[in-house]
Amino acid sequence: MHLTALSETRKLATLELRRAAVLEVRRRLGRPLPFDDAQFQAFLAGLRRTKGVRPSRKAALLEENLRAVMLLLDPETAPDPKRRLRDRALLLTGFAGGFRRSELAGFDLRDLSFTAEGLVLFVAGSKTDQERRGEEVGIQAVPNSPLCAVTALSAWLAARGDTPGPLFCRIDRGGHLTYSLDGRRQSIDTKTVARLVKRVIKGTGLAEGEFSGHSLRAGMMTAADRKGVPLEAAMQHGRWKDARTARGYRRHSSLWQGNFTEKLLAEE
Repeated sequence: MHLTALSETRKLATLELRRAAVLEVRRRLGRPLPFDDAQFQAFLAGLRRTKGVRPSRKAALLEENLRAVMLLLDPETAPDPKRRLRDRALLLTGFAGGFRRSELAGFDLRDLSFTAEGLVLFVAGSKTDQERRGEEVGIQAVPNSPLCAVTALSAWLAARGDTPGPLFCRIDRGGHLTYSLDGRRQSIDTKTVARLVKRVIKGTGLAEGEFSGHSLRAGMMTAADRKGVPLEAAMQHGRWKDARTARGYRRHSSLWQGNFTEKLLAEE
């Protein structure tokens, strides 16, 4: 009855997640529920036929969007330049590395190293790294580009300092880096990433509701597809394990590669 009521307003993925959570809690309490998996799958199949399963996807944050955003985040025109330096570095790093917002919030200063080619970030653990082995992601330097993540991170580190702790620190309203009771720098959380994306997008005149923290990751994959980067290379860079999932991040860019509909209407 509970799942049936939820189906009126919630997505199929939410129903599956809620069911799994209820089963796990009951199992831990020693009072498992006698759910029939075949019956539940039949219930979901009926919902798919009536409601459809088209995924709800946020828009990709692309190069043209980032160029407009960087103008808005000019640190030389801000009363709190540290915040803008951090936000610029966070956005450009998220885009160039195709990072999830949880990965951006979780980076520590020790996860970053610079090389002759650019920089390397160590992802300690991610959604597709169930064994928590960690992976390294390289980002090349493009010094002449206003979207160079290496340049932006270097500028942020000069303002942040070399105190151990989170790479992207929390900043209070006065523009000061905040500390916890044990004297460590405080990290941003995943909501900070999402709010930042929405705030800067609103400043460019686009609909903020169409974007989220995930727009950075989608932007990397979509931009790679537009530039003709092979899917396998983009998957390796973004740490995707499943090709079908990775293709879903390309936000329509691949629809126009090799598309022939214009030729159907062209005069001979």
